[in-house]
Amino acid sequence: MVLFSQRVLTTQRSTFPAQFTFAKEFEIKQESNLIPANSLECLKLCDEDSGIDGGVEETTHIWVILKTKGELLSTNEAGSETSAVQINLPFEWSADGAKSAVVQGKLHFFGGFDDSKRIAILDACNYEVLPYKLNFNYASGQAALSISDDSEALICFDTTNFISCEVFTGSSVFSTYSTSYSHFQGGLGFYNGQPITVGGIHPDGHRKVETLSSTGWTSLADSPKNYHGHMLVGLGNDLLMIGGRDPDADYAPQRDVWRLRDNNWSQEPDLKQKVYYGSAIASGNRIFIAGGFDESSTSFYQRIHLEENDEIASVEEIGILDQYYGAPPLFATSEDICVSN
Repeated sequence: MVLFSQRVLTTQRSTFPAQFTFAKEFEIKQESNLIPANSLECLKLCDEDSGIDGGVEETTHIWVILKTKGELLSTNEAGSETSAVQINLPFEWSADGAKSAVVQGKLHFFGGFDDSKRIAILDACNYEVLPYKLNFNYASGQAALSISDDSEALICFDTTNFISCEVFTGSSVFSTYSTSYSHFQGGLGFYNGQPITVGGIHPDGHRKVETLSSTGWTSLADSPKNYHGHMLVGLGNDLLMIGGRDPDADYAPQRDVWRLRDNNWSQEPDLKQKVYYGSAIASGNRIFIAGGFDESSTSFYQRIHLEENDEIASVEEIGILDQYYGAPPLFATSEDICVSN
């Protein structure tokens, strides 16, 4: 029996290579809306204890893996000032197409174009391919989700059948229930404390919604939109479906945000920029969205601010990447990780 924990894509905690070096440090104002990036980008997006006027500011550090270099970006809580530091990876990033999830406190990667059964880990600031193999092929379009209080990962939607799922325990892999419909590029998130998937690129999965319990996948009412390549973020018992691409509109990227609550869908405030095949992570009262692309293949950083009741308070664009990056792995970590003196 699999027990699920309420996490998103997820509030991940991990480490990065200690050999990282700072290449450039500078400060920019958020209104410039430009964040130069190359490959590995680190977002330190404000929430730090300041003690100013007796108040407390929380600081969130979000790392965004792109390829071989990048930045550590930090903003104050108001978002009015931003600083960034470029860093270098000591290894060639070769996990394009992989999806990530936290397992037992460490960031893991599943599948990818060059090895669709690979399981890899970032451990003690080192990237390492593990000896375990996935049962199915996951080159791209799959989804991974931390479950069981982050002690395991659920990986779904292989590149052959598009319905297969399996669980990685940290030391073994076993197959679990397959979905009734294909959900390739349909994603995984949490809804009412259980994994959920919405839609997919193939016709049989269009608009289909399924949720997983200990007895298998159960269908819910169809999604109001025929999207794929969207992001799924769990908020309490609700689910947010963010962005995506619409086959009913010439496959155009979208800026919609939809909420599933009590089995009813409602539309939320739109994103500032359209995004398909991006990544999202919830941390505190914010959701950070990174990468993906709009119709001109531009990648943005965007941020959703939440009220205490998880209603959306505001949406903003906080940066532009230097090129398109599809579904970059995201995780929350400490400020000084992977910095060498």
